[in-house]
Order: sequence, then C-alpha cells, then structure tokens
Amino acid sequence: MKTYLIPKILFLSLFFTGIYCAEAQSNYKLDQKTSEILIDGTSNIHDWTIEAEAFNGEMFFDENKNLKSLSLNVPVKHLESGKNSMNKNTYEALKEEEHPKISFVLDKVEKSGETYIASGKLSIAGHTENVSIPISFNETGTNKSIKANYSINMVDYGVEPPTALFGTIKTGESVTVKVNLIYINQ
Repeated sequence: MKTYLIPKILFLSLFFTGIYCAEAQSNYKLDQKTSEILIDGTSNIHDWTIEAEAFNGEMFFDENKNLKSLSLNVPVKHLESGKNSMNKNTYEALKEEEHPKISFVLDKVEKSGETYIASGKLSIAGHTENVSIPISFNETGTNKSIKANYSINMVDYGVEPPTALFGTIKTGESVTVKVNLIYINQ
C-alpha cells in the first residue's frame, strides 16, 4: 500500500500544478462589438474613411503577466466605405483575391515613457514590413484595450493608391489607421 502513495502524491501535485499554470496564463479574444478600426485617407477632391466591419485577434499573457503574443486579422472584403465603387477600388488595390487579409503579428512590446511601442510584422497585399507602432495600453477590470493612430504609406506595401473616373480622382499615398481594440479575457 505504501508503494502506491508516492505515485498518487506525485500525480496530484502535477495535476494541481498544471491547473495553477493554466489559470495563471491569460488568453484574450478581440471583442469585435466594442472595438473599432478606421482607415482615414485623402484624395484630390475630399478626405475619406473606411471602416473594418469584421476582424479578429488574440492576446496572450504568460504566468508573469508578460505579453507573449498578439495578433490582428482584417479581411479585406470587410473594409467598408459606404460607396460600392470605392470599395471595389480598395479591394482591387489591396489585391484581395490573392491576399484576402491584412494582418499584424506582434514580435515584442516595450514601454517608452507613458506609451508602449508594439513591434511586429504588418502584412498588406502580400507584402510584409517590420513596424514599430506607438500604442496606449489600458486595463479595465478583466479587459485590456489598445489604442493607436499609425500612418502607412501604401506604396511601401506595393499598393498603388486607387484612382477613379479615369484618373481624375486620385487618393493620397498615405493613410492613417486608427484602432481602438478591446480584448476580453477568455
């Protein structure tokens, strides 16, 4: 009977250690209902805004509350301007058929004064660039939020700025991506 006691104690200690580690680690899912992604741009006629109507992502913290991973994916077909012709030009410029999503994958995050710098890989239209994005990071209860305004030159990603009406309407090369992302503890 004594020979079975040690394996049982070992099994129970490993079992409860596994539960503790699983509880100490935190996984967060992006809440699409309360989050927002907007893309602001210019043209020779007027400024414009496109909203991402669908997106997903995750954030994972280790047992020491260090951010270990973060991802964000935006399907190109869910970018909405409110104008069918502009949507079509956007999908075409972003090469939606070959590259149906825009994605960001975090490599690291560092604190810089009152803000943080999120460094990672941003992929647009099949082209990936290493980027460093200043973000504000907040915790509210069990939720975490990230806010950022980040300018992107479309040409850096091989995206030719869309035109309309045989080139008489031309968009600017740069856009500003504004994100307000709310991640909910799972």
